[in-house]
Amino acid sequence: SITEMTSQNLAEHESYWCLPIDGYRILQLRLDFAFGIEIGDAQSEFSIRINTAFTLRNSEGIRDYPVERLSEIGPAMRLLNTDIEDAKGFRDGRLEITFSTNTVLSVDVDPQFEAWEFVSNKANGMRVVSMPGGKLALWSDTQP
Repeated sequence: SITEMTSQNLAEHESYWCLPIDGYRILQLRLDFAFGIEIGDAQSEFSIRINTAFTLRNSEGIRDYPVERLSEIGPAMRLLNTDIEDAKGFRDGRLEITFSTNTVLSVDVDPQFEAWEFVSNKANGMRVVSMPGGKLALWSDTQP
């Protein structure tokens, strides 16, 4: 339930939820049919999987990364070992992660696919998913 989720540090704000990963580090980046990000301190505690295009914004400008063309994803690999400052899952389904390097990763809603998902690898199994067409679904394994 939402009350349980909030007690697991998924803080609710008017237009977004704060994902509890600020201060954690990007431990691993994975490429298959999606762009996977493993987050934690010593071991992977959280995973984010981006299934659609995403954008990286930094001092050099904005760059789009379509997941269908993963060969072009090279510069996104610079996220490895960077620290997360802030991560927001917006109620409308968007994701925005700000890194200590002042880079911002954002994922828009997709009309057909789950654009991204956030999973806690801890016991509570918290999940946040951007549903097709835009809306967040939140749940955890501790629900009755």
